[in-house]
Amino acid sequence: MLEIAKDLERDGRKTYVMPSGGSDEVGALGYARALHEIAEQLDEDGRDIGCIIHPCGSGGTYVGAFFAWKLAGIRPRLVAAICEGTIPEWQSELADYVARTAKRWSMDLSVEPAAIELISGTGRGYAINTDEELDFIAAFARRTGIFLDPVYTGKALYALDRDIRAGSFDPGGNVLFIHTGGIFSVFPERAAFADAIARWE
Repeated sequence: MLEIAKDLERDGRKTYVMPSGGSDEVGALGYARALHEIAEQLDEDGRDIGCIIHPCGSGGTYVGAFFAWKLAGIRPRLVAAICEGTIPEWQSELADYVARTAKRWSMDLSVEPAAIELISGTGRGYAINTDEELDFIAAFARRTGIFLDPVYTGKALYALDRDIRAGSFDPGGNVLFIHTGGIFSVFPERAAFADAIARWE
């Protein structure tokens, strides 16, 4: 993409290279706005929320949410469930991403890596599922009518449920889970889900 952009710029065209997941200093603004909407709805609703949690695959959701969380003074904790890599790797990456975004928009905002709260939904690896994850996604759809995807939302919510049940994560109250989409990645796993449904039944 960068090479194509250079070729176009040589021809006098103006380019914008969108990275994976739209995760850059511009793309992060989408979830900053989303968290402002959530904050307004929580204020209107008055519901007690202990933490806001979302999947993390390229970092844009977290960084945008972090900016709104800090600037709007949103009370619930912000937690991301990583879907690949390790927690220390992502803490460092997200802290750097926050710094780059703050610089891009001339804001005085930073975060220490250790202050970034994460749980691990990596499992066997990116877009690779365990039977337990698939069983959870199938059972969740059966109980709620809500489809989680096997790459991001399914891994994230499974990890949250697993850690709460194990006593290794205390949400501090009700949980607000941000469903970031991903429905199309359900279809390539239809055979695996059929097996999961059979096991669940």
